[in-house]
Amino acid sequence: MTMIGTEAHSSPPLHTHLDVLRDALERAATDGIYATPVPGSRALFVVDQYGCVQQGMSSKQFNERLQHAADSPLQRAGIAAGREDYNINATSLDSTARDPLRVPWANYPLHPVACARLIGDYAVATVETSGPVLTRLLQAAGLDALGPPVGQCGPPAGRGHHGDPPAGTAAVHGPSGRSDDDAGMDAADAPIRAGPLSD
Repeated sequence: MTMIGTEAHSSPPLHTHLDVLRDALERAATDGIYATPVPGSRALFVVDQYGCVQQGMSSKQFNERLQHAADSPLQRAGIAAGREDYNINATSLDSTARDPLRVPWANYPLHPVACARLIGDYAVATVETSGPVLTRLLQAAGLDALGPPVGQCGPPAGRGHHGDPPAGTAAVHGPSGRSDDDAGMDAADAPIRAGPLSD
């Protein structure tokens, strides 16, 4: 299930918020990392590699800053408790390979540079929510949703490229996520310096 970029036909808690995504992409283009709560008990995290290079972040600094940036939005969205056991996420990372029928980022009402960065995975947007909360919201919207039994959450079998779930599945957020080597980006790894989104 894509939680950003598709319009849900339901009440406001499941409404998409492209304005929040647009603002987050702009902020991440400058700051490298930006996180914010999203209505409907969700949190949005955006990482822009060019912004990270601009900030001169090492892998260690990246990981520390991402953790620090994520803490407040998760708390404000009310989904920080039980995160390791119950939260799920949807990401833009490698989205074309995982779901070739998905509407391409170039068709979204976002800045063309932001679309290009999303397409090339130079910017990555991830939405996180609580599985039980999402199940209740879907049920309230009239959809037949069944969450996993308590204690049955965990990473799905058959994880794919870089630990991403197979196409068509939602990832359960584990306690450590990726390794420090995979999750961080060393500023020396990015060959191009670029600033905020501009024409």
